[in-house]
Amino acid sequence: SNGTFVNAQQAHEAMALVIGDIVHIGASEFIIAWEDSDTVCDTQILEQIAPPKPSDVARQASWFRELMSQKQVRSVFEPIVELRERPLVIGFEALGRGTHSDLSDSPGLLFQLAEQCDSAQALSRLFRQFGLRESAGLPGRKKLFINTHPEELQGDALVTELTQLRKSGFDAPLVVEVHEGAVLNTTGIRELRAQLNALDIGIAYDDFGAGQARLVELVEVPPDYLKFDKSLILGLPTAPAGQVQMVRQLVNMVRDLDIACLAEGVETRQQFEICMELGFTHGQGYYLGRGHCATYWTEKLSKPSAIA
Repeated sequence: SNGTFVNAQQAHEAMALVIGDIVHIGASEFIIAWEDSDTVCDTQILEQIAPPKPSDVARQASWFRELMSQKQVRSVFEPIVELRERPLVIGFEALGRGTHSDLSDSPGLLFQLAEQCDSAQALSRLFRQFGLRESAGLPGRKKLFINTHPEELQGDALVTELTQLRKSGFDAPLVVEVHEGAVLNTTGIRELRAQLNALDIGIAYDDFGAGQARLVELVEVPPDYLKFDKSLILGLPTAPAGQVQMVRQLVNMVRDLDIACLAEGVETRQQFEICMELGFTHGQGYYLGRGHCATYWTEKLSKPSAIA
């Protein structure tokens, strides 16, 4: 009788759910999660709370607008490493976090709010601008991987922003990450690739294997880096031999195209060793280094014995 809400919006008809969705059924809150043990979707109760009221949604939207207007965000940098026995940090991915006292700092939850406020592109741009600014404190001239929202690939705003960035004198090595779903538009991604090449900016296809991207797009418009989604990596230690062989074949095909293969979500030593054995050239994840501020990495990597 209290209704069902998906991501704070009341459901009036059947709705498709994806991993990470937050569902309220009456007074119970659930999050859609992935059950690694037997590869089935499951739900996990987080806590018993009242379903969101319209006033609560409005209040959160107001807080979000405050976050945007006052630029209440910060950046952390997660290392991207070359996979070898002693991993070598070759770059960092700039990740945004919120700093509003009444909102979660999680980018996932903030983007849910941003979608409700029709501000997803603006939030993505704000996170990216802070990442670019704070990257000045990173050690050396390592590559900086910056994220985009799929909507930003429509129109010229992203390329205009990056062109102005280069004209301002920002000459650090850059790699733009685009979601694998955008790769299906081969005409658009080919034009973007050419524009980025002219700015001496690389491109990475993110979350490969999580959606619809096919190998044919990789042949037509090859990226510099292909980031294999963590859903393919996390279960490797216990995966059936056939699944491991499938990943091996994908890695071999991608490397034959002269594309760097990056494993996301490397969280254990065992996953790290398997990824090396399968031929991945690069990786990132908690085992290789968590996201920290630029100052942390300057101090960390200044030590001769330091690895990611």
